[in-house]
Amino acid sequence: MAKIITIANNKGGVGKTTTAVNLAAALRLQGYDVLLVDYDGQRNLSEALRVQTSQGTIYDAMRDPRHHVTPSRLLSVEQGVGVLDAIPAARELSAMETELAKAPDKVTRFATIVDRYRDNYDVIIVDTPPALGLLSVSALYACDAAIVTTQPNYLAVRGLVTLSDTIKTIGTNRGRALPFSILFTQTDQRKSLHRLVIDQVNGSGYDVLSTTIRDNIALAEAPATGTDIFRYKPRSNGARDYKLLATEYTNRNKDIKHKKHGYK
Repeated sequence: MAKIITIANNKGGVGKTTTAVNLAAALRLQGYDVLLVDYDGQRNLSEALRVQTSQGTIYDAMRDPRHHVTPSRLLSVEQGVGVLDAIPAARELSAMETELAKAPDKVTRFATIVDRYRDNYDVIIVDTPPALGLLSVSALYACDAAIVTTQPNYLAVRGLVTLSDTIKTIGTNRGRALPFSILFTQTDQRKSLHRLVIDQVNGSGYDVLSTTIRDNIALAEAPATGTDIFRYKPRSNGARDYKLLATEYTNRNKDIKHKKHGYK
């Protein structure tokens, strides 16, 4: 059964989509079968990987939970390597909060939908909007664990308290704790501010991943080519960092296990 990981932050520009794409690609290279879900009306993930919408979008499923969306195959099985599939978003997803305002299952509907794919993958990674609205809350409600991406500066870190309180509340409401880890992105260890902020957050009791994602132009360039960092520049610092992140995360989360799904 797949582990569902939601990538979240209520601030934009902190590497959520970059992390969703490249962590998924790194896990695939480690042999895991991975599904990406673009749950953001901005469609950054869908556009970065050129995900086709002909087989449906997550918006179609959210509007009518009876509607089954077949994930798009982005990368097939190779020797020692898993598959990478994706469910794209639609622009209309941005209006979903209004459409679901009076629905009794507005918070749980996404969990019902994504649970259907658990048996088909080892890991499901959900990319969320840069806001703590219904979409982000329902994605957090549905997941087994969250990764909060943040830059090492004051304004980016300031929202961690609000976000962590929201995550704790979601855990309480669903009856089981929601573990989350902090991932620092766009870091530069030569900058004293970055080192100071990372040290302060580590000392504040948060679960901080030891891997940090360095500021790397290749990570920003890769979406223009429709690929992840490993296909675009496999020897870049960005590729090295996300490879290290995947290794650290799987070492810390022993419930991520590879199951033979028979993909070809």
